[in-house]
Amino acid sequence: MLTAAYLGFAGARKSHDGQNITETVVHTADWGCGAFKNNEKVITAIQYLAARMAGVKLVLHAVGLNPNKTNYTEEAVDGSIQFVNDLIEKDKTPNEILKAILEKSKNDTTWSMK
Repeated sequence: MLTAAYLGFAGARKSHDGQNITETVVHTADWGCGAFKNNEKVITAIQYLAARMAGVKLVLHAVGLNPNKTNYTEEAVDGSIQFVNDLIEKDKTPNEILKAILEKSKNDTTWSMK
């Protein structure tokens, strides 16, 4: 998931090469959290990490619109982003951050798969 997100986001940024665009903005939502039963907090964290790696700004849509998605509220999204930011500030590598996300999903039921 991280590789796919990074390649897509980096491709979006690269498409602006040679243009007078100062910031690439990617609009997204909670990929794979329906039929594939991924956890919204995990997907948000992975997408945010990929966006940071690719140097793009991420805009998440439909946050808080579905009352059944308690892991895709403003508070939950902010928490996922803060979790990744805290690890980035500790100079963790993307691989170390992915491992931390995996551990979080094992130890915190709100980060577990559905």
